[in-house]
Amino acid sequence: MTTTTVTATTAGCPFRIDASGSDIQGEATALRALGPATRILLPGDIPAWSVTEPRLIRHLLSHRDISKDARRHWPAYQTLPEDWPLRIWVDVTNALSAYGQEHHRLRRPLQKAFTTRRVRALAPRIEQITQQLLDELGTDTADEPVDLRARFTWRLPLLVVNALLGVPESMHDDFRDALGNLFATNLTSEEAAAAPVRAYGLIGQLITYKSHHPGDDVTSSLIAAHSDGQISPQELADSLMLLIGAGHETTVSLLGHAVTNLLTHPEQLDLIRSGRATWEQAVEEALRHQAPIASIIMRVAVTDVTDQLSGITFAQGDAIVINYAAAGRDPVLHGDDGDQFDITRGTARDHLSFGHGAHLCLGAELARVEARIALSALFTRYPDLRLTVTPDRLQPLPSFISNGHRALPVHLGTAADNGPKPHGTRGPSPALRRVAGELLRGGSGEGIATRLCLSEHTVRGHIHSLRRLLGCPHRTARPVLTHQLLEGRHVDPPVLDSQAPSLTDAEQALLQALTTHSGTTRIADALGITVKKVRSGIGDLLGKTGAIDACHLVALGHGWGLLGTATRPASAVPTDL
Repeated sequence: MTTTTVTATTAGCPFRIDASGSDIQGEATALRALGPATRILLPGDIPAWSVTEPRLIRHLLSHRDISKDARRHWPAYQTLPEDWPLRIWVDVTNALSAYGQEHHRLRRPLQKAFTTRRVRALAPRIEQITQQLLDELGTDTADEPVDLRARFTWRLPLLVVNALLGVPESMHDDFRDALGNLFATNLTSEEAAAAPVRAYGLIGQLITYKSHHPGDDVTSSLIAAHSDGQISPQELADSLMLLIGAGHETTVSLLGHAVTNLLTHPEQLDLIRSGRATWEQAVEEALRHQAPIASIIMRVAVTDVTDQLSGITFAQGDAIVINYAAAGRDPVLHGDDGDQFDITRGTARDHLSFGHGAHLCLGAELARVEARIALSALFTRYPDLRLTVTPDRLQPLPSFISNGHRALPVHLGTAADNGPKPHGTRGPSPALRRVAGELLRGGSGEGIATRLCLSEHTVRGHIHSLRRLLGCPHRTARPVLTHQLLEGRHVDPPVLDSQAPSLTDAEQALLQALTTHSGTTRIADALGITVKKVRSGIGDLLGKTGAIDACHLVALGHGWGLLGTATRPASAVPTDL
């Protein structure tokens, strides 16, 4: 294959990056059109490369001669103006800006914070914080506009990070106010210099507090690492700055774009509500479609690095910016419709929004868990949620690094009624129905927790409720549930909940067959499908929020109404459902 080498001297006029971030996706499209990588000018007329092609990004992010240590490998750092607005991005000494063995040394203490055990242990706390914030939203009337960013999508990640770091409640508001300008890239030199000062001051206060009040949290672990001589005082402070900034900002923008896209693409939201897609799919597509970190600085070529496929050479000392926003809509990888939001897209998980290689974001799974819990709870609580303005009127953050909105004005609508059902009864909760559906598919407690984005403790509670509901408190729920489905019995005709999502013809046929045939074998014969598909279909129906009032499992074997609860004695309703 013949290639043509392109160097900095022959690459043409550099593309001047818009420091205000006024049109991140428009700029990304323009940069992609200039090739896999193109020369740019950062604020302050600092020359660099912007890399937009996913293949090339993966190659560079895993290349041993591409460094993130600007102090060691970027010649321009030595003459960089003291008042350069983006200076904090290259001055910090933490895992984000380290290279080689130094990177391993600084990343090692942070890895303990994001183990599977710690993330799972945080899930109940995330659920609690989410419900608390939604309860606070409930004090507003349905017709009053609400800034969902200020009240929910901004606060949730901050409170989770505070829980992870062990930040005392008395400091929560101070940290909230101090984080505002850390990611802004259109600040004056004076504003940019002032932004981290307050944050570092608060970090110093946090270190002092946790030194005297250690706990099972990340701050205490990092302080211990400092006491053992593993990290310096500056590395301790900068590591906390990394966790507070990156751990918060990424999830804020992820939630904001996910909410916006789901509200402006109601057919996509319907896929989730009808059980044909999952919140996990929505989160991954949101990450692809609108990378929360649009571009990240700064990488540097340690030696001349030539990409053989494109013929591009990054000369020793060249600064490199990775453009994740452009990569997320790459037409070669994601097709010509990459600009469209489609949660069923097969390549959604192929995004690079959390990076790649040695610098893959440690908090990626935590951000995913937060988003799935938050989105599910938000749209369950406020099914009529809507934007108060058209999407084109949402103002972007003043940053080419952070890709989000300054505000997210919405009308909440009427909160879902979680009170008593008609006839004095109360059917199983949506979460309980989903757990029942997963049990039918053969899921285990751990697998169900992962799939439904619940804590294992919550799943165990739902399984316990199922046991009580099925009259088998000391036996596993799945054999009893499966036995009842296999044996079956005639039950009352279905009565759909007026608030239920519409059902497909196949689902309607399955519901009717469940009321007129005994056993899954007879149902399969009547519908001309396999028993496996019958059981899978029942599982899907059980997981449909709002589609079934009392749930198939309480109907089968007990003679209660398939979708209604009128024939079930109110006294028989377990108090914990």
